[in-house]
Amino acid sequence: MISAAQDASAADRLKYAVEFGQALMQEIVARPVADARVTDTVPGPSPIETSRKAYLNVDAFNGLTEFGAGLTDYEGATMAGATLQGFWRTASTQYVTYTGQVTGDTTSFVLITVQVYYGTRLMTTLTRLTAVEQ
Repeated sequence: MISAAQDASAADRLKYAVEFGQALMQEIVARPVADARVTDTVPGPSPIETSRKAYLNVDAFNGLTEFGAGLTDYEGATMAGATLQGFWRTASTQYVTYTGQVTGDTTSFVLITVQVYYGTRLMTTLTRLTAVEQ
């Protein structure tokens, strides 16, 4: 009986980890890869992207880390609930190029990685490749 309860608890943690990761990934890919107001191509927030709600493009999320009660939704509101206890998530972005890509085009593709942890344990990693809209 104890083993079954532990298995159910672990399954619930994995389910929540995937949900928290998907929510952050959706928030990131809702932004464009390129925005004319951002002139740098260094992953991470530019000087005009002063808060997460003000992030203009995908690469602004590089280096984002959120812990437990600090997990926020796409509007910047803190998510509440006992299910958040012990969870934290990170996001990273990097520009990637591929064989056959136009020479000099180094910012058309961005690889996004979202990782969700429970305590010190990595629960899930989500990756997505996104591109500049044509």
